[in-house]
Amino acid sequence: MRNNRSEVDKGRIQLAESCLPPVKPGNITLSAVQKLSGDGKLNEAVLQEEHFVFTCEARGLNIEEDDIYSVYPPKGSFGRFETVLPHMVLRRKTLPWERKMQPEGIPWLALLLFSEDENARLDSRDVADAFQPGKEIYCPVTEKEGYGKGQSCLTLDVAADLFCAVCPDIHDLPLLTHVRCVNRDNKATEDHFQEEWLSVVTCNRLPCSNTKEEGLRNMVCLVSLEDFGTFLTNKELRREIASGSTWKKVRIPVLASYSFYSKKEDYNFAKYFHALTADAFRMPTDGAVATLPLLQRGFTAHNHMLRDGGRTVSFYHGPFLPWDAPCPEPKYEIFADARLIYQPEIGMFDASLSAAANLGRMLALQNEAFAAELLRFRKSNKQKAEEANYRKTVLGEVYGVAWKQGGKNENTSQSLDHFVSGLLMELLEKQRTGKTGTVRGVPREERTDTRSFCQTKNALLREGGYYGFLQEDAEIPKEITDFLAELSLLYSVPFCYLAPDEKMLPEDSIRFFRVDFNWLYALLDGAMSLGRNFQEDYEQDTVLIKQLISRIYEGRCRIRPALLRKSDALQKEHMHRCLTKADSEEAGQKNTGFLLRSDLVRGFRGLEFAAYEKKGDAEPLPCLRLEALGPDILLGIYAGECNYLEIRQPPEGMHFGMEKKDSGYQKRLRDPDTGELFADEEKNMVPIAFRDCGRGVMDPVKTAEGIKAKLRPDKVTSAYFALQMIQNPFTGIIEKK
Repeated sequence: MRNNRSEVDKGRIQLAESCLPPVKPGNITLSAVQKLSGDGKLNEAVLQEEHFVFTCEARGLNIEEDDIYSVYPPKGSFGRFETVLPHMVLRRKTLPWERKMQPEGIPWLALLLFSEDENARLDSRDVADAFQPGKEIYCPVTEKEGYGKGQSCLTLDVAADLFCAVCPDIHDLPLLTHVRCVNRDNKATEDHFQEEWLSVVTCNRLPCSNTKEEGLRNMVCLVSLEDFGTFLTNKELRREIASGSTWKKVRIPVLASYSFYSKKEDYNFAKYFHALTADAFRMPTDGAVATLPLLQRGFTAHNHMLRDGGRTVSFYHGPFLPWDAPCPEPKYEIFADARLIYQPEIGMFDASLSAAANLGRMLALQNEAFAAELLRFRKSNKQKAEEANYRKTVLGEVYGVAWKQGGKNENTSQSLDHFVSGLLMELLEKQRTGKTGTVRGVPREERTDTRSFCQTKNALLREGGYYGFLQEDAEIPKEITDFLAELSLLYSVPFCYLAPDEKMLPEDSIRFFRVDFNWLYALLDGAMSLGRNFQEDYEQDTVLIKQLISRIYEGRCRIRPALLRKSDALQKEHMHRCLTKADSEEAGQKNTGFLLRSDLVRGFRGLEFAAYEKKGDAEPLPCLRLEALGPDILLGIYAGECNYLEIRQPPEGMHFGMEKKDSGYQKRLRDPDTGELFADEEKNMVPIAFRDCGRGVMDPVKTAEGIKAKLRPDKVTSAYFALQMIQNPFTGIIEKK
């Protein structure tokens, strides 16, 4: 099984039969023996042998919720799923093979499906009491090692004949479990890094439906078959249990479960994509109003409390605009209120930039590490400026006169410090009065006192304006630029600042925008305003702003590749593409993107997006940020003009499906070399075999035999079986007009 990401193209998957864990669960003993060799007795000397025992544990009766990457049909969904085999995608590629099963290499997990009218009962029980032998319940599970009183697990009680009909046997399990590898370059980043290899467990039963409006509830359970080895291999025992003469029910441990509803209405990726409405990111307008031009430019009206306590209504827009806003040279303002813009045509304020500056300051104060580092940087920078100024301006004049008057030998009648102290005081007097001459009334001892010397020097520096000596080459700490780079991509910015009105992003919609860098500069200015206590601080920030913006541009281009764990070389390549996409010095300021609100985000984890400047471009635009902001909301920001967008169904979530014909269920086959469906549909269809047609239970082994007879491969593995059974993913295209 390959693990190199470059071997899987974007939008494609790689299938593998299994992924066995490198270490088997259980106690492992390591022994270490050392021998000495040499002359005489050393040849016979043997040091005491050491033994180290450690335990490798595998998942028992519980798994974490985060271990489940995705499911299909989606949890709580409503749709026509009569021709779909449900599946569960697991984040750990080795999970289905981590527990012991006989024969070795057989998955210990299975996916079972039951409709609500089959009375399959799911309960949470104490582990110590859940699997006690009973007269009417068949349960071969023993108490798991490491679990005791007080710990609970899920169990499923189901009628014995029903369980025997739907539970796969020992030959079915390998065909129903496989692993997939996907390229994550076009997917949204998540809080936790997601591996490219994922394991998939598929159900062997079609969902049940009815004619009710809400459909029929189906429950999918991921169960452990670790202790059901005898049941899976012994046909006589299986028939005895199915007869119900000895046991009425079967109890089985459940690791996870969820429900969906099957009804006579389609649920698929294409349906939800075609329901999307695409438009620019702005308020909808129903008629001619006085503020129509502002609404069309992305503004919304909000209550505004002024600094003096007065109340008014002002307009606000976030960092996303539907129009191409000009981007002037960035500058700093002393107060956030200085960024209020008065709109004389309507007599109202534009509070957008002022709100952004206030928000930046609040977010900076929340980040203690950034605030502390910024204050340390300001203090260090100021000290360096003072020292540089003192050496260049003061000492150059003072010591030149001192050496001239006192000489450079040790026999000088007065020490150098006497001259320096006296001359500093004279310079200070000159700054205060504008007159030259000797300072009178200053005792000699004060002139030579070290403390007086330092105080006089500092007073001279302050009154002489020497703090204005700026550090144009000051190195900005990485902790500062990293935080500001994340802030420039709107990390930590509350959603109400991004979309100030719900009407701007209705359900089943995608809204395109252009990033307003004026708003971003105000946000960053607010963050950098911490510690600006003197005019010199503003002047210093003004000198450093170009270096700061350059560092932020570079840092923001590295954030997404770093989240995807790209190498340093790939991060630099991505940064170069982001900064040069528009072939101009302002390429970093040409950012566009979209906000998507749809059940596509909720139901199809791992959606893939590719944005292009125009149709037919070979390479998509570099992505700066692609992330879900909520259960059904996703944000994408790209470097360049996003005019053509492809949205692809996640390939790792492609489900097993079939077609319902008059003669029964059939499956159209694929070319095993290219993965493409064969052109001649009639000649390349195979029937789907069923073990229990009434209950919709497929027979994977006989179906695989039909595929083998048609295509004649050497062996139909679970990967080959999955290749033939999965449905084609859908790709939707949205083109801006």
